[in-house]
Amino acid sequence: MAAVVEGRDAESGDSFIQTGPDGRRGEDLYVTRDSGPADAAYLDLLAAARTYLPLLVDELRACRASSTGVRVTSTVDDGQPRSGSARSGSDGRTHV
Repeated sequence: MAAVVEGRDAESGDSFIQTGPDGRRGEDLYVTRDSGPADAAYLDLLAAARTYLPLLVDELRACRASSTGVRVTSTVDDGQPRSGSARSGSDGRTHV
């Protein structure tokens, strides 16, 4: 994901968050607040959070469960394979 900001990244249209990699783009996100369209800093923050938060969660899961040796696949949908670790709880569910 990347923020496309009018005047900085583009010269016509609205500022928005572009989703999906090239060739597999999803719907663009237009963010507004009560006072009007979101500014560049807000769009950049949202785009970065959506991009990096799933990767951070995967790293935390892998670190947390590394002592168990059970492998799990990431839920990050960016086409890159990732793996981590998980453990089974006393309730029979898998915890990552």
